[in-house]
Amino acid sequence: MSEQESVKVEVLGPEPDELQDLIEYLGRSFYRAYRATSSITWDFWLNLTNDVKFSDKDKTDIAFHLGWIEGLTDALRLASEASADHGILDRPEVAKQFLWIMSDLAALYEDYINGKVQESSKVFELIVDIQNRLANFYKDFMILLRTER
Repeated sequence: MSEQESVKVEVLGPEPDELQDLIEYLGRSFYRAYRATSSITWDFWLNLTNDVKFSDKDKTDIAFHLGWIEGLTDALRLASEASADHGILDRPEVAKQFLWIMSDLAALYEDYINGKVQESSKVFELIVDIQNRLANFYKDFMILLRTER
């Protein structure tokens, strides 16, 4: 087969809308949502380190914000594990909101590794947006924690 011939690979498995049950399952528990998404920041950083299209400054700036996202998710995980969240994070609407934010980070990561988003400024802008949304989620959680105790 020549290099110009393309090979079509059929992926077996459910259609995206058939994954709704998995999303519902993950969205019923903060810890499940956390475990399903906890490696995204690390995977993103590992792929960025070898990207010759990004300057060292861009990589450092993006790493800072990925680290911030990692720190916020770890703080939430610790609150959940120690039951210091008083069950707030396990409320389906709260866990699903966290899953939605992290799903956007996963989508950005997939777009990055698949070459759909390659400009460092765009990656940076989208990561900062996700970081801000996660920070707002954290603030909202803290407000709920203070008012519902």
